[in-house]
Amino acid sequence: MGTFGMMMAGGMAGVASWILTFPIDVVKTRIQSDVSGSYKGVVDCIKKTWVNEGSRAFSRGLVSSVIRAFPTNAATFTVVTWIMRYVLAMRMTYFIKLFFSLIIPKR
Repeated sequence: MGTFGMMMAGGMAGVASWILTFPIDVVKTRIQSDVSGSYKGVVDCIKKTWVNEGSRAFSRGLVSSVIRAFPTNAATFTVVTWIMRYVLAMRMTYFIKLFFSLIIPKR
C-alpha cells in the first residue's frame, strides 16, 4: 500500500473510531466533571441527558473531533507503518547477513 492509501486508511479509521465512541465519551466526560453528584451512574447520566437535552447532546462537538481526527490518525498510521517497514527491512538484512555468514566460510 502506498503513502496515500496509508493516509486514507489511518484517517478514515480515526473518523470511524470517533463516530462510534463519541456518545460514550460524552457520558464519561459528564460523569467526570459532575462535582455536584447529580448523576448516580452511567445509565442515570444517559437518561438525564436524553430527557433534558435530547439526542443531539450525544453528538455535540463531534464535527470538530472528526476534523481533528482525520489528519492526526492519517499521519500517525502512516509514520508507524513506515517505521515498521524500516525495522522489518533492517531485521531481514541482519538475518540475511547472519545466515550467509554461517553458511559461507570465512577466508
